[in-house]
Amino acid sequence: MTNQVKTISEVAKNYEVTPRMLRYYEKLGLIQSTRLSGYAYRVYDIENTDRIQKILFLRKLRLSLKEIGMILNSSDAQQAIEIFEQHIYSIDQEVSAYTVLRKAYEQLITVFKSAALPELNMKDEVLQSLITDLPIPNTTLKEEINMTNVNQAAAQLKKIEPRVIHVPAYSVAAAHFIGPDPEQHAFDQIKDFVQQNKLWELMSDIRVFGFNHPNPSEKKPTYGYEFWVTIPEDMEIPAPLKKKQFNGGEYAAHSITMGNFQEWGLLEQWVSESPRYEYRGNGNPENMFDSLEEHLNAYTYFENGDSEFPQMDLMIPVRRKRETP
Repeated sequence: MTNQVKTISEVAKNYEVTPRMLRYYEKLGLIQSTRLSGYAYRVYDIENTDRIQKILFLRKLRLSLKEIGMILNSSDAQQAIEIFEQHIYSIDQEVSAYTVLRKAYEQLITVFKSAALPELNMKDEVLQSLITDLPIPNTTLKEEINMTNVNQAAAQLKKIEPRVIHVPAYSVAAAHFIGPDPEQHAFDQIKDFVQQNKLWELMSDIRVFGFNHPNPSEKKPTYGYEFWVTIPEDMEIPAPLKKKQFNGGEYAAHSITMGNFQEWGLLEQWVSESPRYEYRGNGNPENMFDSLEEHLNAYTYFENGDSEFPQMDLMIPVRRKRETP
């Protein structure tokens, strides 16, 4: 293969992103791959690998994919300038908010150290002063500071608080594909099955799960993906789909906007450091260690014929740790 182009696996490895992330960028129109004559896999040329570098750089600056698209697809420098200026304004808000909050915490520490009974005495002069100084309206107690920006700052510090949920057992119809674009091939089978049977009319709690099967690796860049859709227990399944039983159980679940698959690492870190929960999967990398990706709001997606799932839950199987006597 010419050095002027790179496969999706090569690009993913070079820039430390997932192939699925690259496909999502392509779906949004940020990059474009091509297929060489006589070659099975899609590739990226120099122009698109350069765009990938720019996207990853701008993502580190906390720009949204929509903003990145506006910058890369426009020849108007003023549009980029306005986006950058808005982010400077947001950062200034955060700095101001954190400065005030830091001062408040320091004063609270002083109050608690000097009090005979450590409590929040709202008549205390220091606390009265804090109430005045903090940027909080007296009636609503809602911060004037932009909480979206504060949340983004928290995410930048790489901290998440997953939900621990119980997923009941289900019968599922499973579609599996190994090869280029396995997610799309497997999901097309599921989507056709659901639409032909109007499954959303049979199940108001229809759910869609997926996972790599097998996972990609350096030695095996070609990977697979398996999709499950929940079905009535007595429903017959046509080939090539397979009927399976999903046992359910407890999962640490973290919601992401479609495309933010790098947050798998944050969820894995949370599970490994949790004082209450531990991983309960089978440890098999071939099926993503029993972890799942649930595509949320499946009922609405299929009933309305939406074009994509905007959100998903990343899910790692967990169980409570046994207390040592």
